[in-house]
Amino acid sequence: MEREDILRVLQAHPDNCVRAFHRGRPGRSGYLEGKVLIRHYGGLVPEEIVLKPVMFLKVRDRLVVSDTWGCGSLGGCTWRLADEAPAAPAADGERLPAGGAAARCRRRARRVSPGYKS
Repeated sequence: MEREDILRVLQAHPDNCVRAFHRGRPGRSGYLEGKVLIRHYGGLVPEEIVLKPVMFLKVRDRLVVSDTWGCGSLGGCTWRLADEAPAAPAADGERLPAGGAAARCRRRARRVSPGYKS
């Protein structure tokens, strides 16, 4: 897909986005990461289009992270168009900083396992 095609899909529906995921630690065996373009077209189940790294880099400058989940060994994030990204409200109504979920997960892992290294 070309840049214009990806941007056209993202602009077509407010729920369309790019989801990134990772599993494992970078540089170690079993590490896996990827990016998927989620396209809603009126059906119950959205279509997932796997984005190669080059395809994602073509539109990276127009996207912002709107949601993160997981931690260093398992997690991901949702990318939306910069002018459409909804604010991620915290429990008290304030906006969460980028990477908030990952930071909480790292803090939790340090408390649970004394041998954890970030």
